[in-house]
Amino acid sequence: MPRKKKLNAGEELVQLLQLPPDVTVDHVDHELEEDIFFLNLPVPLERTCPFCGSKDCIIRGSALTQSIRHIPVSGRKITLSITKRRFYCKGCESSFYDTPDWVLSRLRMSRNLYKAIFNDLCEILPFTQIMKKEHVSERTIRSVFDSIEILHPRNLPRTLCIDEFHAESGFWIKKPKHWAKDKYNVNVTDGERKIVVDVLQQRTLEYLSKYFRETYLPVQRQAVKFFCCDMNGGFISLARTCFPKAVIIVDNFHVVQLLTKAMDKVRCREQDFLIDHNRKDDYARLKKLSRVLKTWDGNIEKYFQETASAKRKLMEEAFQVSPNLQTMHGALQDFHDIMMSYPASYQKELLLEWINEYKSSDIPELKTAVGTIRLHRSYIINAWLHEKSNGPCEGLNKKIKDLKRASFGIHSFESFRKRILLTCGGLTPASNQVILHIGEEGTSTWS
Repeated sequence: MPRKKKLNAGEELVQLLQLPPDVTVDHVDHELEEDIFFLNLPVPLERTCPFCGSKDCIIRGSALTQSIRHIPVSGRKITLSITKRRFYCKGCESSFYDTPDWVLSRLRMSRNLYKAIFNDLCEILPFTQIMKKEHVSERTIRSVFDSIEILHPRNLPRTLCIDEFHAESGFWIKKPKHWAKDKYNVNVTDGERKIVVDVLQQRTLEYLSKYFRETYLPVQRQAVKFFCCDMNGGFISLARTCFPKAVIIVDNFHVVQLLTKAMDKVRCREQDFLIDHNRKDDYARLKKLSRVLKTWDGNIEKYFQETASAKRKLMEEAFQVSPNLQTMHGALQDFHDIMMSYPASYQKELLLEWINEYKSSDIPELKTAVGTIRLHRSYIINAWLHEKSNGPCEGLNKKIKDLKRASFGIHSFESFRKRILLTCGGLTPASNQVILHIGEEGTSTWS
């Protein structure tokens, strides 16, 4: 076997710092909080003017020494000191400094550090934690974050999932000085790739229709085959007007959520009745059942384990006290059974029977919920026929809430949108949707 070439100390340092092999280390200064490496850059064979492209350039004037921030090594802050030569172009009579490709002179950092910070911004990390990890200041993190521009996606996904989430972000108004905030933002997700493709500032039908009509052509909107949402009337109207060829799907999760909220209302109403009539023991029984009443019967043993039998006995006693609660619980369990049935044609028959059974209920909360489900029954059946759901969007909403919590809230909508797309959008520095303003003149380049 051929023996590996033994590296000298300088070559080992260059390899450790992940620098190009033609760079050499002149000497190192070890200070209390950082290590400063003084580098010798190779002399370029050709000197091309960045303004006119002429190669008729000569060295002119004194060189410039610049300190460059670099990725930490072994938990130590690293600064690189390089000397850049000044050149004069005879063609356009302009001067410029020779900057190596691995240095971002405008940001005063190496490309390795820029990419490391970019990758950190793609995680659920606050700026303070990224600062400690990369041994840089908050201003450095902010300069990288501000250099990133994320465009709207060029094309819409085949399966488009949409849902709102609580945000409290907006934009700054100078006169009078205040934040104009929107309580809810909208998450637009690719249901097949399970990534966020865009974040919109408002959830009103007017705003959403304007965005999709002005940003995408009719041909692009016709490429959406499935539109997954909840039972929000604005989302369904949006699907009908902007995506006429898409199959509208209402996720079963939102149907169960509607029924469980109705269950809570019935339970709270019954508890108030018991308190008013001084029946404290019966009140205590109902209060203990707030969670188990929402659980499918087939999962009670799984979720409650040793206390499952006691919970079932407690439910039987509570149903004797409150027949309305028993009826509401039965409606929820019946819908769970419909969801577990197969195939979709049989589920459709069961759903229609379920609606006919409970649509005339004396319980106002159940009657209202059944009326809403009846209105959207065709969209609920589509979820079974096409086996699609709004689950990816709901899961990413949880990730967005974690990001908001880790960042202690973000006032600016543009900053919040950028952070969400970096964290949940599967973006890289080379993505078509990403523009990086890192060149000398603010140009957008990445190799």
